[in-house]
Amino acid sequence: MQTQRPSLQQTKGQAVRFECRVAGSSPIEVSWMKDGEPLQHGGEFSMSYDDNTAVLEISHGEMRHSGEYTCVATNSVGSASCRAKLTLQEPRFPPLFDRKLSPKEVTVGDSIELECHMTGSAPIKVTWSKDHKDIRSGGNYKISCVENTAGLSILKADKGDSGRYFCHASNDMGKDSCSCDITVKGIGPKITQEICSTSTTQSLLQYNYKASVFTAVVHTCPFNDTFNPLTNITLLKCQPRHLSTSTLSL
Repeated sequence: MQTQRPSLQQTKGQAVRFECRVAGSSPIEVSWMKDGEPLQHGGEFSMSYDDNTAVLEISHGEMRHSGEYTCVATNSVGSASCRAKLTLQEPRFPPLFDRKLSPKEVTVGDSIELECHMTGSAPIKVTWSKDHKDIRSGGNYKISCVENTAGLSILKADKGDSGRYFCHASNDMGKDSCSCDITVKGIGPKITQEICSTSTTQSLLQYNYKASVFTAVVHTCPFNDTFNPLTNITLLKCQPRHLSTSTLSL
């Protein structure tokens, strides 16, 4: 008996076929076993023997079909057998980004968080690059990948961090990538301390005091948390024949 496939690896869901060639005097009877247990023709197993070729087919391979298969040929003189091992594995898929990177615009000194998600069969290798130059984790960069979500953190952005960023994913079935543009703007002018206005506001107040008329000229200066107000009040006493003036500072 000659074996055509001593071992076979197949993907779950696909058809499986074993063949072996048999030599000897007719009539020859052929039977099949899996892990030492006899198999019956019908249902998920199909067996045939024609032109000295024994065939076992499984229409839809499942994980439970993994194991050692034995073909036994018997005639009036004796018997012979051959074995083959079948290993079923889950289907494998290349990586594919189903949530891609989004462009960002930040200011110098801000942090940047880039994130994308992929599907595909593990293990998946993830790398990052900026303007086609590799980025490694460390210093101002932090790279992560948890449950097929890839992330790149820039701790403190600088103008030199502006550019196009790429996330690359690959496995034994293929590869995929996505990209986005990052713009880092400079810091605009900012008032760090307000100053008091140099202009003054004058208000005229009039009131009676013991039948005398006083006119108060009030000079005020706006103030804030830093500066205290300075107010000068000039009192003008109006009498029929003369005018007296006094100034009060507060």
